[in-house]
Amino acid sequence: MIITIDSIKALIRALQETTSLAYIALDQGQCDEYLDELKHPPIKTPALLIAPEGEERCNEDKEWDRYRADLTLRLYVNLPLIASSAAPDRHLESYAHYLALIDEVIKAAKKEGWRLEGYKAGARVESLQETRIQLAREEWAED
Repeated sequence: MIITIDSIKALIRALQETTSLAYIALDQGQCDEYLDELKHPPIKTPALLIAPEGEERCNEDKEWDRYRADLTLRLYVNLPLIASSAAPDRHLESYAHYLALIDEVIKAAKKEGWRLEGYKAGARVESLQETRIQLAREEWAED
């Protein structure tokens, strides 16, 4: 198995080195109910929720199997409601910090062997922006 308590703990430790994150936890639906009702969840931001998506065997060999695990990191950041070239500098700086935080999170996950599959904006409620970072990891194991 790729997704284990130890691998999740190692990922959390690597993410904790990203000192910009105020809250890191396993995704247990903490934000879902609030986002469905278009309310700001009661979490301290920037927050990161770890959502293991599953694991599967990719191929079979006589002696070795390759397994792939998928993981989604749900990043929540409060952003100014305006971020354009006409916006005041502090709004643009806040957005630049948000992009840098995404990069830091990805680098921390890569340290633990996760590969970036992509990321995209998720829900936006008031000033809270959700970004879903898709990760994958593959390992070989004896049959």
